[in-house]
Amino acid sequence: MLSKEGHAGNRATAASLWKRKDADGDTDLFIMALQTVLVVMVVVVLYGNMASVSDSTYFNKIYYVRDIGLLTSAVYAAPGNLELYYPPPLDRYTLNFSNDTVSIRDDKSILPFRYPYGQDTAYSLHDKGVLTSLAMAKQENTLLVFDKDDPKVSLRLMDCGSRSSTPLAQIKVIIDPGFATSSERALTWSITRALLGTGTGYPASATRSRQSRPTDKERYQKMQGNLVMLSLHQGANADPAVEDVVAYVPQPRDSRFRPSKHLACRILNEIQAAFPQLQGTAVLPGNQPELYAGNPLAVYLEIGNSRADPQLSITSSPGPLAHAIDTAILDYFPKKVGP
Repeated sequence: MLSKEGHAGNRATAASLWKRKDADGDTDLFIMALQTVLVVMVVVVLYGNMASVSDSTYFNKIYYVRDIGLLTSAVYAAPGNLELYYPPPLDRYTLNFSNDTVSIRDDKSILPFRYPYGQDTAYSLHDKGVLTSLAMAKQENTLLVFDKDDPKVSLRLMDCGSRSSTPLAQIKVIIDPGFATSSERALTWSITRALLGTGTGYPASATRSRQSRPTDKERYQKMQGNLVMLSLHQGANADPAVEDVVAYVPQPRDSRFRPSKHLACRILNEIQAAFPQLQGTAVLPGNQPELYAGNPLAVYLEIGNSRADPQLSITSSPGPLAHAIDTAILDYFPKKVGP
């Protein structure tokens, strides 16, 4: 037989067990309620995504904004007159073209989808109504006419965006002079030699000397450790009446696209100001290997036209070209940061 003390101890133990079971029950209820809330949230999110997918608006907007951005770049870059039939009806979307970027949205959009395009400053698609027509396309097979035979007006300077926050004293520039032809070799080395001798506050070096022909591996090794990479080349166009400068930068999906574009834009504006006979400038995304050698800012320049008429040619003046590039670098990188 148990003593009175034993019976009391058993009752205390039983009470403690019941309290523990009650506490465990409360914890289980809390966890179950939390799981229920999470399940409801996941269902709501999935339902919203499925509704968006079923309506095709999400994928359509991604497709249209990229397609129209690439189409606009192609129209600017193409020679001669164009007649385009754009098949998809765009009446449910709002398109906007500004600062070399097309954006698209609809009534359900919180933020618009965006995609950049390369703009030729010799022509204005806005002035010709092409972009307006595309933005207001209400039916299939919209006809867009792009006439490049109109009389040219003075080239428009591009909006180059913000300057770098990196001070000039902290940058290093590597210049990559092309050597595909004898004329390119002479032009690019003359520009490089002038830039190396500027002494305006930033160290610069080159991937080759005057007569050397380094391998690609040697060139890319020399590019390492430099903030800015400028690859210089001479353009070639079969039409002797064409004289322009094109700057290629990394693709828009690359984090280096925007700062490289801002620097390239300033270079083109300075060259354009120095050569009034210039007929066009453009910044375009490129796939040249030099752009992906690892430099934070990379610009691949195609300068002039090796077949241009002598009165149009800018390649006979390497000094002003080098000065324009140097001025753009000094404009993009501040001499000091802060007050």
